[in-house]
Amino acid sequence: MTLAESDRNLSGKGAGTSVLPTAALLTIGATIAFAAVMIFWHLGLLPLLNPDEGRNASVAWDMQQAGTWLVPSYDGLPYLDKPAFFFRAVALSLSLFGHSETAVRLPSALFACGTLGLVFAFCRREFDLRTAALAVAVVASTPLFFVFGRYVIFDMTLTFFVCGAIFAGYYAEAAPEVERVRWSRLSAAAMGFAMLVKGPVGFIIPVLVLAVAHIEDSRQGAIKRLLCWQNFVLMLAIFLPWFIGASIERHDFPYYGVMFESVKRFTTNSAKRVQPFWFYPPVIVGTMACWSLILPHMLYAAFERWRTLSRADRLLFIWAAVVTVFFSISQSKLPGYVLSAVVALGILIARRFADALELKGREWSIRSGAFLLALVAAAGTAIAARYILNADAIDAFLRQKYSDAPLMSATARQVAMPLAVGFGAVTLACLWAIGTRNVRLAFLAFAACPLLFITLGLPVLVAGEQHRSDKILASEINQHAPDAEIVCYHCFPPGLSFYLGRHVTLVTDEGKNEEKGGKEIPSNYIPYMLGGTKDWPPEIVKTRNFGNWLTTQKQKVFLLVPKYVATVQLESMARARHSQLLTLGNGTYRGLLIQPEGH
Repeated sequence: MTLAESDRNLSGKGAGTSVLPTAALLTIGATIAFAAVMIFWHLGLLPLLNPDEGRNASVAWDMQQAGTWLVPSYDGLPYLDKPAFFFRAVALSLSLFGHSETAVRLPSALFACGTLGLVFAFCRREFDLRTAALAVAVVASTPLFFVFGRYVIFDMTLTFFVCGAIFAGYYAEAAPEVERVRWSRLSAAAMGFAMLVKGPVGFIIPVLVLAVAHIEDSRQGAIKRLLCWQNFVLMLAIFLPWFIGASIERHDFPYYGVMFESVKRFTTNSAKRVQPFWFYPPVIVGTMACWSLILPHMLYAAFERWRTLSRADRLLFIWAAVVTVFFSISQSKLPGYVLSAVVALGILIARRFADALELKGREWSIRSGAFLLALVAAAGTAIAARYILNADAIDAFLRQKYSDAPLMSATARQVAMPLAVGFGAVTLACLWAIGTRNVRLAFLAFAACPLLFITLGLPVLVAGEQHRSDKILASEINQHAPDAEIVCYHCFPPGLSFYLGRHVTLVTDEGKNEEKGGKEIPSNYIPYMLGGTKDWPPEIVKTRNFGNWLTTQKQKVFLLVPKYVATVQLESMARARHSQLLTLGNGTYRGLLIQPEGH
């Protein structure tokens, strides 16, 4: 088979033959293997990071142990900061695959695979097989995507359902009447599940994107058809049973869920995540890494020939713009909020490479991007080479920045040479691709950079991020007090329950400490709940009652105290109890084993 024949086979539309040629099968196989490496390679290597991963894993473990489906619980306390869907998915993974970091990250990874499947199907249907394969590779190797695909958090699950809702809503307006109804129902169902993941935003984002896209396409009545009463009933039938059930069990939840978690979070600084209006464009550029080097020319070209773009291309540009603007208006901003926008931009970048491979005279964006990538890769080569030549100076710098500097330095020494070779190869590949106008080689160079991070950079990240996990702390506690009651005094390490495999008791005033970082409990709902009742749950002890509570205990108590708590009082207690004051968690905490009265 000639190269030209291979290109024609790969660029065939979705309506082509059902039997794919060998070149197409090999391309799909290579794409799947590449995406699998980006998402699953050493999935459980990094310990759970705080606060998000540790907290979410602990909630899922708590639900697994209690066998609950309706109200998430955190260390035995109701946790209604988010709906139960994602936590239950993680809990099921724990039941199936055991108690590990891999198990709790697996749902995010699987939803990432599902999102890539949706991307492939959309591009295969609207463009061609080549674009579908390229889009999967680009999206899978976008740092914001593969990081959230390897992270115990809601954003990837939400993105899967949001993408499904938008794609299905788009298909509905290009299908015959019978199929239109089916696609419309599927879009509504996806919105219902998106709301089960993260509340109203799962409905708002798809509707806004589709509304603007349909208005731009002058499709009269499209939104009315999408939001018909049958679709509303379907969407609410998916979401309301959980919402009503949770409201029955927790009467304070309706106001909290609607006003505090939705309205106040969007319009005020209640979540303490305020960023400037222009926060997201730099985030998108930074978290798309090398792929963002294609964006400037791509956006300029789209602006110039907007009316000549296909309907699918316009949808993708509108999608990215609507999501970015919507969350820019919001007072609560986090990078993961624009994950679906990055998916849309990833598809558009793949379109640029596909156009260049078709020799349509649009390869300038690829060549200019490859030149910029050559500069970036050359800088990476220089940095790695400097580490090889002057490792002691770099080690001294790391010791000033990281508490785990020795381990990080040792790991960096091991990967410095492969990284230097890898970045050097990317630099040469880019220069060769520019000189020969070889688009395939340029694409491979772009894809190689995130691959270098996953295979070589990830171990360095693991070494440098150990201090952000409660894994070591839990191990130290189990070593000193395997059978004691664990009491956290004005602290609540987010992942401690998960790694200990048991609940802890919290000593606090109101569940929050404004002077020392805002929240002792990594939750908004639990302090809200405590503020509305005088009958606190037994898992939480008020500070003024701690002395009396301690005298009633019949078993050993291991007291965990943050480093900012007065040392004199702890040392006095240690002497009175004939116990040794321990330093734990890389100096972040102190621990004291207290025997019950009379021992």
